Order: sequence, then structure tokens, then C-alpha cells
Amino acid sequence: MVETPEELRWTAHPFRERRGAAILALAVLAGITVASYWASGGQAWGFLAAPVLLVSLNRFFMPTRYEMDQAGITARYPFKTCRREWQDVERWAVDAHGAILLPKTSGPKRPQRDRGMQILFGTQRTEVLDRLRFHLDGKSRP
Repeated sequence: MVETPEELRWTAHPFRERRGAAILALAVLAGITVASYWASGGQAWGFLAAPVLLVSLNRFFMPTRYEMDQAGITARYPFKTCRREWQDVERWAVDAHGAILLPKTSGPKRPQRDRGMQILFGTQRTEVLDRLRFHLDGKSRP
């Protein structure tokens, strides 16, 4: 009999983990802020651009906490919490930085990728992938 893996908790913080992308993101953020300030004639729009971009890119700039257990996975993002049960996952895919869990096709008429749950590996790539393979064995990978 295969032993069930223990619960896994980890934090992913792309801003800290990916230095090159972090420097580029800050440069783009500063450039857009300066361009907005200049284009608006020195108005407050330039100062509004930076916080709007920071909030819209919160998953990159702020840490996300994950908990994986026997029933599913929970992601605690800066402004919301999402839960996906293993039984609700139909397909999943892996890339360089994480995975996406795609739900069964029932539900609202919108693309599956819009309803998928993105998981970032952080520094726990091997442990997370091992558990995903255990829990999602037999599910298709697009």
C-alpha cells in the first residue's frame, strides 16, 4: 500500500526568489510612474500609477502561502483565499515556476484557464511536485 504524504505548507514570494524579474518589474513600475507623471503634466496621476500597479501585481510583490492536505490545496493570496479539492481537478500542467490546476468543465461558460488555480513552487519544487503527482495521478496533463 502506498503511504499518504503528510500535509505540506510553503510560501512562494516571486519578488524575493527571482532577482532579475524583480529588478525588471521595479524598473518598469518606476518607468510607468514617471511616464504617467510626465504625461499628465505633473498631476497626481503619476503618483497614483505606482500603487495601482503594485496592487494589480500583488501575487508577484507579496508572498502567497499554500497548504496541501489529503483533500486539496489552499492558497492564501494577499487579498483572498482559494481552495481547490483534488476531486474537482480535471487536468493540470507544470511550468518553470509552478503549476495550474484546471477544474472540471461544469460551471460558468468561460475558458477553463480563467478558472484554474495557479500554484507557485517557491523553493519547494520537488516536494510540491511529488505531492501533486500523488494526489493527481491519472488526471490528464495538457
